[in-house]
Amino acid sequence: MDLGGIKDFVRDLTQSAEKRAVSKALKHFSKGQVDKAIEILKEGHESAPQSQEILLELARMLTIANRAGEAAEALRTILRRNPRAFQQVNELLEEARARHQNVAPLYDAVAEHFVRQDDLKNALAALERLKPEELKEAFGDFVGNTFFGQLIAQMRKTVDKPAYFHGGRGEEVFQGQLDQMLAEKLSDATKEQFAGPMFDLFMLGRQ
Repeated sequence: MDLGGIKDFVRDLTQSAEKRAVSKALKHFSKGQVDKAIEILKEGHESAPQSQEILLELARMLTIANRAGEAAEALRTILRRNPRAFQQVNELLEEARARHQNVAPLYDAVAEHFVRQDDLKNALAALERLKPEELKEAFGDFVGNTFFGQLIAQMRKTVDKPAYFHGGRGEEVFQGQLDQMLAEKLSDATKEQFAGPMFDLFMLGRQ
């Protein structure tokens, strides 16, 4: 083993599991192996699901791989857990914009973050950062997901846990993901009738 290999070996031993995962992923990324880097980061996320560092790097790699929808989900997870991480998320978005990548789903995630903070002004400001051709789709997703997401959440509060056929801890863990999917499906099904008129009003206000 040469001196460089020994240095890498010692560094790996002294790094945390999260930093090792990120470091390993970046090595593959530097060789142009983006899919391999994503695979390593996903494995790292499974081992350390609370690691913000891994999720941020995963979101960055997914964006580079033109998988913005998956990247947006990673950002949603980060911002739900730690709203103060917005600055780091915003830096990631600016990097993606500079690379002329699809950022509409990412700004949609940021807008949802501001809605949870009761900050509608910054939620709309996030959407306004998009290109005109990206804005209508992101606005529709934002309005639909926000409205239906809140609606489903309130409906859940009115329903007690059933005596039979409850999925236990597994159902509780994945309930949020199911509700997110339901909100997305309802949003897609009603986009023209529900979000379309609101988008027209939004654009009138910008003129």
